[in-house]
Amino acid sequence: MSKPIAAPAALSDEWKAVFAKLKSETQFFVSKTIKTQSFKDAVESIEATHDMSGTLASGMILSGEPGVGKSAILDTYVSSYLASCENLETDELTRVPIIKISIPSKPTINSLIVEMLEAVGHSNLSGTQSALNMRLREFIRSQGVELLVFDEFQHLLREQAQTSTRNVLNYIKTLMDDTKVAVVMAGIPEGRKAIEAYDELFQRMTFEQAEIKPYNLRLKASCSEFVEFMHTIELILADAGVKIISLTNKTMLQRVWLASNGRIRLIERLIAKVLEKTDLTKTVNISDFERIYQRNKMNPKLGDTFNPFSVNDKAKLQEKAGWYK
Repeated sequence: MSKPIAAPAALSDEWKAVFAKLKSETQFFVSKTIKTQSFKDAVESIEATHDMSGTLASGMILSGEPGVGKSAILDTYVSSYLASCENLETDELTRVPIIKISIPSKPTINSLIVEMLEAVGHSNLSGTQSALNMRLREFIRSQGVELLVFDEFQHLLREQAQTSTRNVLNYIKTLMDDTKVAVVMAGIPEGRKAIEAYDELFQRMTFEQAEIKPYNLRLKASCSEFVEFMHTIELILADAGVKIISLTNKTMLQRVWLASNGRIRLIERLIAKVLEKTDLTKTVNISDFERIYQRNKMNPKLGDTFNPFSVNDKAKLQEKAGWYK
């Protein structure tokens, strides 16, 4: 493969920034979204929550440790839904069914409203809290907003915000009640505590819940999904014309799992770095993975001296990575 491709709408910000500079094979790989069963289940939960828009205040919590694919789930849902909509833009109106933002690091009601207005390209971002609130509500009503997606909800934790955020949580609750928009909140599991501490909002956010976890080779279901994930990577690389050693034999699976600590983002980054720094006219082999990991130690839990791709002792890999019985 030598012809560059266009960056897809759901591509992560990380890859958008460098996409044009990547090899065509790497572009092909990072442009693909691998939809595991956990991914599909989470997307279905977002869809079910979205379907309740306009009827009653319904919300969903999507939680997971960093790097497990939450952002990919959100971006895929948003881009797929918008692509399926007809007549989003007419001579009279531009519909905006979804507003997606990241909650500011030290959120206030004003900063939250401004983030939402800015996300939709609103021209007026100044004024009192009352004026901003009226502007947002009018936008929601007139532009047909159905779903609000708040990423990084851990910023609502008092210890992260360094101040009480109860007024912000109350604002979100009131906004849901008054406008009947559906709400999805996503972030690390710890962030749930901010919502759980405010029962009135938490009850509204329990319409659907999904937690995405890192792969765990000691659990059969998780291990099976990991094998499927890595097999899909093999198929993508084959379609890109890349020749590579098996990624799905037990030993290689354990090596990749150790290198990434079971996190999808780090697995994808590892593969992309190998593609970028390897002569793809030859077969990508274990030494290429060893070299890349040595330069980019992705799992600090392994320490500076342990390289999972240079270990020949299968018993040692078994001890560190495990495998379901």
